[in-house]
Amino acid sequence: MPSKLETHQYLTISNYHLSQQKAEDLVLDLLTANSPGSRRKEWKRAKEITSTRGGHSTKHTMVSLVQEARKTGSVAVLREKLDHSDPVFGGKHGVSVSENMNLKTSWGGYERELEGPLRIVPIETELTADILYYRSEACSRSIGVSFVETTRAYRSYVLCSLSLVEAFLNAHIVRAKFAGSITEVTELGWRKSNLEDRIGLWISLFAQNGATLAMVKSDVCWNHFQELRQARNSLAHSIEPFLGISIKGMVRELNAVRQGVGGLLLARARRARKGRAGR
Repeated sequence: MPSKLETHQYLTISNYHLSQQKAEDLVLDLLTANSPGSRRKEWKRAKEITSTRGGHSTKHTMVSLVQEARKTGSVAVLREKLDHSDPVFGGKHGVSVSENMNLKTSWGGYERELEGPLRIVPIETELTADILYYRSEACSRSIGVSFVETTRAYRSYVLCSLSLVEAFLNAHIVRAKFAGSITEVTELGWRKSNLEDRIGLWISLFAQNGATLAMVKSDVCWNHFQELRQARNSLAHSIEPFLGISIKGMVRELNAVRQGVGGLLLARARRARKGRAGR
């Protein structure tokens, strides 16, 4: 008969990503963003909310949308329109092909042709899904006494988290290069810089309203980002001769992605949009 240690799960994920109030605020933010000029109080009183997706309309209640936000941290039916209209990441589509055929895709001057069977999907979409998957796996596999599978999932989670930040930064450079708004010297400097320097360069190129790297560093999201970054560097560069991961320490880093990646990227995207709107 297995002992309690062999069946105990050390890491679990809460059933809810957001509190009731934060989930309601998120839903109202998305609704007003999708319908400029509308008011939050009007949506709060609405008995039925209609969303259109892929040419099909679906009806929802405020309660159901808030519940989805609490459980997933987002609301897919309300995010889709905003995602597709994003000036940098919008308009990107993925596809998988099982047949033996060639497929060519292009975006912002980038081109890639592959021979099927194949799968080609926006990198930020894949990395986001990977982060959620490996975070869940790290928890569900934290049973027993060896922790082989949970630490393997944790390592993948950390690497994907920092890769998503880099994908966000690089996408802006690809678009800017295609538009002819950055020089070859700037692009070369970008490629040679470390991640923190690239973040500073990104702010100088795309953010306005007086945004600086120092302002970003003063936010809690930067501290969480640095924790993940240090963990990634230790893994990617094999700095230490032993791979030591504490289950208790893992808890903090598995939660750091919310502010350290999600909060950081959301704040920078808002600064970039505000900057473009003011030009």
